[in-house]
Amino acid sequence: MSKLPAAEIRALREILAHPHGTGAGCRCATETELTPHKSGKPHASEATHDENQTRHGRPAHPPMQPVDIDEIANTWAPRFELLADLTRLKLLSYMHIYPGSCVQDLANAAGITQTAASQALRVLRDEGWVSADRDGRLMRYTLKDTAAHQMLHFIGHIHV
Repeated sequence: MSKLPAAEIRALREILAHPHGTGAGCRCATETELTPHKSGKPHASEATHDENQTRHGRPAHPPMQPVDIDEIANTWAPRFELLADLTRLKLLSYMHIYPGSCVQDLANAAGITQTAASQALRVLRDEGWVSADRDGRLMRYTLKDTAAHQMLHFIGHIHV
């Protein structure tokens, strides 16, 4: 199994955990600023600014809203479970690049049998990630889940 680079893992964690939905360019308090120092003394950032300013003099974000960790985990764990399957990830990737592909094209691209592709597509369709439209005798599959689409962009997929 390949390992994601540390920078990508940090970026994904920031996106998933950030109170505003995305951490890109945000000046919220860092974990260091939120964690009390062992000595009990405030961090330098706490001692140099008031609660309405960051240490760089920019206005601070409003106080963080309570986050329901269970809700987030229950929402995202099944998504990562679907993406964790190599066959489904390959099929999603190919559909992202070539929307409206038939089962045979998807199977060939993923290097699997048509039966295996159909089974994986059924799971993705049941979860609402893809849609299937009849084109004569063929079924054409398209990625329809917005979050899955964004995640594919995050891991480096682009449109052709």
